[in-house]
Amino acid sequence: KKEDAPEWAELFGGASLPVVWQSVSAASDKIDAALAAKKLAGVADWAETVHLGSHALDDQIKIADAERAKRLRGALSQAAKIADAVFDAEGESEAHRALGEAARSLPPRALPAAVAAVARAVGPQTKLVWVESPGNPLLTITDIEACSRIAHDCGALLACDATLTTPALSRPLELGADIVMHSATKSIGGHSDLLGGALVVRDAELGTRLHWLQNATGAVMGPLEAYLCSRGLKTLELRVLAQSATALRLAEWLAGHPAVTTVHYPGLPGHPGHALAMRQMAAGGTIVSFEVAGSLADARRVVESTTLFQLAVSLGAVESLIEIPAVMSHGSYAPEARRAVGIVDGLIRLAVGLEAFEDLRDDLAAALPAT
Repeated sequence: KKEDAPEWAELFGGASLPVVWQSVSAASDKIDAALAAKKLAGVADWAETVHLGSHALDDQIKIADAERAKRLRGALSQAAKIADAVFDAEGESEAHRALGEAARSLPPRALPAAVAAVARAVGPQTKLVWVESPGNPLLTITDIEACSRIAHDCGALLACDATLTTPALSRPLELGADIVMHSATKSIGGHSDLLGGALVVRDAELGTRLHWLQNATGAVMGPLEAYLCSRGLKTLELRVLAQSATALRLAEWLAGHPAVTTVHYPGLPGHPGHALAMRQMAAGGTIVSFEVAGSLADARRVVESTTLFQLAVSLGAVESLIEIPAVMSHGSYAPEARRAVGIVDGLIRLAVGLEAFEDLRDDLAAALPAT
């Protein structure tokens, strides 16, 4: 009903009415005329609009008032049943195909901006969508479930690099991912003494294909590395949860330090991806990034002045590490490309270990300028 427009506007953030509601409004007159004339074409238009609205609401229900979204979705579902009652199976299939294309072309205001960008980027030629959440080194959060739906709609696989969260904090397979990658060198090994990695899949046939490639290329662990990895798994959850708790306290402390201009940590309520991170992750993670005022030289003075934080680019081990992404982990990027994605010269990344919070805080306090 057109009088529900204000409720839709509120659901979608109070901005101008989204494309979904505009489509519904434009179709309503057609529906009346089509039903009066008993023309199925008008009903087909309506069914496509209904299903499109339901698809968009699936993404919106997570970031809006759940009760309101539930009511709107219920109204759309009821309308869909009425339309489907006079809709033959072949026509319905055509409508769903048209819906898939329309849903992928929704503008950013009808979908979260990052998800909309993925929807615009994929197409029939897409075979694999690769995501990383949290992203390194700015700890951006990707909606894994939404991206998996987009990938599957175009017949592609979704792969997720979950190295920063480990299985202790997130399980992308349960959010629709087809492949999850872990660097076992990091938290799974946990002691800076092995090189390894893992691909985990849901589908047995896909697992067999990947195993064949692994065997053919010789990418296998040696016996000692396999033993060390098995040892690390036994304490993975205990280590990661303790490290995450310390990382949160350090992030909170850094947020109040006068020399720090920005803190990137998804466990902080002020992080733009905080709500999504708390749905996808059991904690904020073991990595904290922050920016200091000044130049690259100022950042260098900080990382070269710590004693407990060791200057190195790895992460996930029992010892705490510190680095400057601009010249270390992401030093191969061209400066303009780096800055374009937010990796500024003053960005510092911490990989929090198992040392006491107070000791790590004091180490940073001594390294950071007082003002």
